[in-house]
Amino acid sequence: MARYHYNPSTGESSYCRAKPGNCPFIAQGSTHSDSKGGARQAYEEFQENGFQSLTAQLMVNRARVQREIIRIFTDPDRSREDDDRNGLNELVKERDAIRRALYDSSDELLHSPRPGTTKPQRATHEKIGDDRGSVFIGIGNQQEDLGLVAPKTSEAMVQLSEEWLSQLSPAEARAVLDYSGDATTANGKGEILSEAVLKAPPLEPTKLYSGLGIHVTKDVLAQYESGRIRLDYPISSTLNPAQVNGFMGKIEVTPDGLVKTKAIALEIETTRGGSMAAASHSPHEFEMLLPASSYEVVSVREGVKFLWDEDGAGREADLLIRVRRIEE
Repeated sequence: MARYHYNPSTGESSYCRAKPGNCPFIAQGSTHSDSKGGARQAYEEFQENGFQSLTAQLMVNRARVQREIIRIFTDPDRSREDDDRNGLNELVKERDAIRRALYDSSDELLHSPRPGTTKPQRATHEKIGDDRGSVFIGIGNQQEDLGLVAPKTSEAMVQLSEEWLSQLSPAEARAVLDYSGDATTANGKGEILSEAVLKAPPLEPTKLYSGLGIHVTKDVLAQYESGRIRLDYPISSTLNPAQVNGFMGKIEVTPDGLVKTKAIALEIETTRGGSMAAASHSPHEFEMLLPASSYEVVSVREGVKFLWDEDGAGREADLLIRVRRIEE
C-alpha cells in the first residue's frame, strides 16, 4: 500500500521509500498516510494540536496505529492471507517502531504550551455496567468489547486522552508513559503524576470504579469509618465496573483480634481524571488515572459481586465503598 509521510521539521510531504518500521521521521512524531494530501493534512494537525512533548505525541501516534491494528485484526471477514494486502503487517512494524522511539527518545519539547479545555467534558455516553444492588454486571475484557458496546464512550475516552496528553510537559509525559508500562513506577512519582492529571480536561460528574491493591486497601480500611479518606498518591480507576476483578487484592486485617480476609472496591464520583486511552497498552480497560485526593464516604455495601457478564464469571468485594472526590 502507498505510504506518505511528512518531515516534522520542514512540513514537506513525500512518498516514504523506507521499509515498514524504518522510516526516519517516525521517531520525530511523523505519521503515514495513503496520499500526499493526507500527509499534508497530518502535518497541519501536528502543528495545530501543539503537543508540548515528543513523548506525548509518540504515545498518541502509537495508540492510533494500535486502534487501526485492532480494527483490522477483529474484522470478521479478515483472513491471514489478506494481512499484507490490508496493511496489517506494515502497521504492526510501524507500531513497534514508535514503541522503540518512545523508550529511546529524549524528553524533547515540541511546542509551547497552549490553552487547554476548560469546559467540563462528558466521558460516558452509553451505559457502562449494570448495578443490581448486590451484583454489578460489567463488560467483557476483550480488546474490541467496549468499542462494540460503547462506541461513543470509546471515542470520547480517546479524545479526552489526546487532549490531556497534549498539555503535558516532557517530564510529565514521561511519568505517564512509565506508569502505563508499570504502575509500580508511580512509587516516588506521585506528585508529578498528580500534577499531570490535573491538566486533564475537567469532567462532568463521572462514576468510576477501582479494585484496590493491598497498599491502598490498608489506607482505606484505616480511614473509611471516619467518613473521609485521604490518598496521597494517584490511583487507577475505570468506567467498566467489571475491571475491578483484575486489580482487587486481598488483605489480612485483625479487628478485635480476629483475622479476616477483605477485598475492597471503590465506586468514585469525580470531576477530575486522566483518560489513559491514548497512553495505555490496554485501552480496552477504560482506565482513568486519578490524582492524589481526599474523598467523602457516601455509603458502604457488603458482599457485592462484580461479574464480567451475565454468565457469572467474576469476584466478590467484601466492601464496596462509594466515595465522592472533594475538590481542593
